[in-house]
Amino acid sequence: MIANKERIRSGKLTQKEVDKVKGDAIELIDSLTEYAQRTDLITAEKGTMQILYNGRKGELVLLGKDNFLIEGREIKKIADGKLTISTKEDLEKAFTENKGKLNTQISIDVFKTLEKVLGHFELVF
Repeated sequence: MIANKERIRSGKLTQKEVDKVKGDAIELIDSLTEYAQRTDLITAEKGTMQILYNGRKGELVLLGKDNFLIEGREIKKIADGKLTISTKEDLEKAFTENKGKLNTQISIDVFKTLEKVLGHFELVF
């Protein structure tokens, strides 16, 4: 790599060699990007469950302090014994704050709130 850098500066690198180096660099960047996205996805899926209630389906995102119920495009935050409308930004902020944590504690109050608001529900793993 260093030898190539010196050859590029001196102008002794052929177009074919430049294209190969460029292709290798693009492949490396793509691989690193894919790896980062995959690790984010695995971390995100760790605290996500499907929830079935009243013939409807949603996703329950459990992040410890901040927990969310997502149904379609609607995001609701579970807090203080009720579901309140939330935003994608709030969800992303909570996710970022919990990124890299190996475990999360979930209070039973989250499930009590869900049962109070939604009625009977089932969790799907």
